[in-house]
Amino acid sequence: MRRGTQQRHGDHADAGFSLVEVILAMVIIAGVLALMLGIVVSSLTTVAQARQRQTATALATQGIELLRALPYDTVTLNHAGDTPDATATYAVFESGVYHLRTTLPSLNLDEQLMVNDVSGRTKDITVDEVTYRVHTYVTLAANDAFNLTVLVTYTSTVSHGQRITAQRSVTFSPAGCLSTAQNPFAAPCQAYFTATAGQTLGGITVTNPDDGTAPILGFDNAGGTTLELGLASNGATLFVEQTASANSNAMTSGAAQDSATPGSSGGITSIADVDSDPSSAPNQALITTTTGQTSAAQSLTGSAGTLTVKPGTGDSGRSAAAIYAAGTHCIGANGAGLNTGPDSTHLRPCASSQVTAPTSAATLNYLPNSPGGFSSMTLPILSVAGTSTPARAVAAQLAAANLDACTAGSGPGSVGCAYGAATRTLGEVRVGYPLTGGVGPVGMNNGLVRLSGLSEQVRAEEGQGARVPSYTRTGHISVWTSANTYADLDLSAGASGSWPVDAQILYTSPAGKQLTLHYTGTVIVSPAQQVRTPATRTGDLNLDCQDQACVSQYNGGSAVVLSLSVSVLENGTEIGRFGIAANLGGLTSQVTFKAAADA
Repeated sequence: MRRGTQQRHGDHADAGFSLVEVILAMVIIAGVLALMLGIVVSSLTTVAQARQRQTATALATQGIELLRALPYDTVTLNHAGDTPDATATYAVFESGVYHLRTTLPSLNLDEQLMVNDVSGRTKDITVDEVTYRVHTYVTLAANDAFNLTVLVTYTSTVSHGQRITAQRSVTFSPAGCLSTAQNPFAAPCQAYFTATAGQTLGGITVTNPDDGTAPILGFDNAGGTTLELGLASNGATLFVEQTASANSNAMTSGAAQDSATPGSSGGITSIADVDSDPSSAPNQALITTTTGQTSAAQSLTGSAGTLTVKPGTGDSGRSAAAIYAAGTHCIGANGAGLNTGPDSTHLRPCASSQVTAPTSAATLNYLPNSPGGFSSMTLPILSVAGTSTPARAVAAQLAAANLDACTAGSGPGSVGCAYGAATRTLGEVRVGYPLTGGVGPVGMNNGLVRLSGLSEQVRAEEGQGARVPSYTRTGHISVWTSANTYADLDLSAGASGSWPVDAQILYTSPAGKQLTLHYTGTVIVSPAQQVRTPATRTGDLNLDCQDQACVSQYNGGSAVVLSLSVSVLENGTEIGRFGIAANLGGLTSQVTFKAAADA
């Protein structure tokens, strides 16, 4: 009996899979393979679609570049009696004139079409068994310029209907390559203009003097590491090569603190950004202003008391830019509108900005802790007074006479001139003043540092009518040095100096306790720097600035820099210490002109 039972068990173990089980396994495997096949097919379709889009884009780019390489007249003249190719789908005849008309979601056009040997033409190109039809159109644009449009259409087994790729650009050279008239124009005729002007960023930063990432000794509640006081700034930039772009910005003063709960106020920016490339930007003229400016104080607190920065009040900014810039957009450094072109229908690109400075002072103050008996005494560390004079910056391509822009010889003329200029006035700057309630070294009656009357103007030009770049700076600085006397310097553009600082200011509380602020560090005044490339400048722009671009630059940034460490001592014992890095900014301008080839 035992033997028979073992035999039956053995027969069951060798029974194998049933037919139903085998069929079920095959169905599952077939389903998985079908799913994988679908994924593979979908992936191959996606790759094919991407490759075809890439090919269409390359053909559109090639079409634009071919137009640029042709003589200007070949591209832009209209041949009377000529008709577009029958396959030029987007050429429409209406009221005796041909138009380029598209109603595509991303390209809605209705522009007068030039018909010639290259415009209104199509060409079929086959790549990897897909036929691409390349449509080339040249149309009339504003201010005597012409838009270049290349459309590439194709249909394939994976395209799910007709696909369209488009590229657009602009060309302009009324007299052909023998003229260096205004950019943008065809590649053989390109001239090149750039201009930038404005302020370098200025401000005051308070940190740990030994490690800028560490909490500030005595003011480190919530891990406070940084206080910042930003000065207002503005700038303008212009770039012209085939297409034109212009940008301006203006930023109000602001304050910030970095701790476990960081905070900020002010620092509001207005930006105007325009571009003539018809395929990338719709805006041709723009004016923006700053909104929502606040001047709330920002503080760091600790065992030594509270450090507080507060921006000035009442400042605001305005930014403007235009491809065809009238005087409302192109405001010069003197506040007057500039004529960019010879008349209202031939205007040139320009960007300009303005900051109306704060009417009240920006400050860095120290409030000692009450246990020392100084709770009612706010001790001034640094202040920057307000001013009623706005700061302005302009970057322009000029083709018309103006009072103080590209005035050499007969002025800019049709060739044009790259122009960048800026101006600013800074309110009085004081460090360690007033001394009310405090006693400094004998003879230190104006505080540690006093800067007054700082005013700057910069101008750079290249092209027809360009003058040598100019930078002027006026003002006066007094620094109490470690020699226990004032060092005085008139802040001309070439002025420079460096002075060590070491002084103590003693305050006595109503309770008779003494608090000392010990200042050590350095004050540096730097001259403005001029750079002008040695490119040929004879006044004949058929010869000048062709082999080598003409570049002029003036940089007066970081004119006055203070680097100080302040120790806070109560009855001779240090209870806090912080560092002050103050960069009072400055003006800079750079322009470039490279003449078109004599083709």
